[in-house]
Amino acid sequence: MLCASSQASDKVLAPSLEFSIKTFELPARRGKVEDVSIKTLRLVSVKGMSTKGLKRVNARLRSLEKEMLREAKLCRTSADGHPWGYEIAFEKIAVSKRYISAVFKKFMVCAGSPDIEKVALVFARSSGRWVPGVSLVKELFPPSVDVVASDWSDPERVKLDDHLTEKMIDDSKTAGIELDERCDFYLKTAYYMVWVDGQRLKFFPEFNQPMSICQKEYMIVPTADQRDF
Repeated sequence: MLCASSQASDKVLAPSLEFSIKTFELPARRGKVEDVSIKTLRLVSVKGMSTKGLKRVNARLRSLEKEMLREAKLCRTSADGHPWGYEIAFEKIAVSKRYISAVFKKFMVCAGSPDIEKVALVFARSSGRWVPGVSLVKELFPPSVDVVASDWSDPERVKLDDHLTEKMIDDSKTAGIELDERCDFYLKTAYYMVWVDGQRLKFFPEFNQPMSICQKEYMIVPTADQRDF
């Protein structure tokens, strides 16, 4: 059972949006070293979004919270008596004309294996509809673009085709993001979490090695006729 350890007061990101955050912890078992912290998010109000839309968004956020708890419990089980940890930290909400993106940082060590990821949920700003990563990329790019969900049927993580991967690399370099040439193969084969940040799509690759020089936020800047989002 989760127990609340602290509660942040409602924070205003911009006049158009208000949200609240809570921190939950999984109680440690007697004599065990455990480190679990899960940030949960609720939208309070969004300019232009109906009450029904807010309920839709918060229902998906509650679902994510349950997924996090299940994963934390599995992490504890797989640790088999060894030190382990599971942390979900709220990072930001990004608001654009058509989308709202909630981004979390995730760090866990289960059975001695570190895993650093970001978790992003994207919603349609008008209706509160959840937009999985594959659907988001397909909404913003031509039908000729080939993008697929991850091998384990996770609709939030995407694998880009060669064209979009090259554009991501070029746009990231143009924006001043340093890319080591040793990362090329990794970037072309990785699965990414994706969200909308202003007039850019942000991509964060999965990687199970801490402090990798390849694991950073990348971006795609759509062309002028694709920027109405």
